[in-house]
Amino acid sequence: MGYKLVNACIMLARFAGTSHNLSRIQVYASMTDSTKELISFYKDLDECIQDIPRKDILMLTGDWNAEVGSINDGWKATMGKYGHGKHNDRGEAILEYALDNDMVICNTLFQQKECRKWTQWSPNQHTTNM
Repeated sequence: MGYKLVNACIMLARFAGTSHNLSRIQVYASMTDSTKELISFYKDLDECIQDIPRKDILMLTGDWNAEVGSINDGWKATMGKYGHGKHNDRGEAILEYALDNDMVICNTLFQQKECRKWTQWSPNQHTTNM
């Protein structure tokens, strides 16, 4: 149905469906440690989501550069028990965002072999991330 480039890190694409349309937001959260940039990223994401018709199915995908970890204590409403590794500050930010917006981090809901959980292998071949 169309697409919109929100900025260099966020793109929205809408697809026609039979009963509901699908709005997919693709993100790339840069690896900066700047709190100001992270706040700006989530502000832009909020504005993008507000432009989506309420009847659309919303899917957020992309590289969040965040680790939510495998322990979901306190986060059961927004993540499953099948994460990977340990969470970091950016992981906590995405968990809080998901919780505040009634969203779920889907790749933590399904049990998989440990070797299938991670989606990135660092250049040193020793560190994996989901």
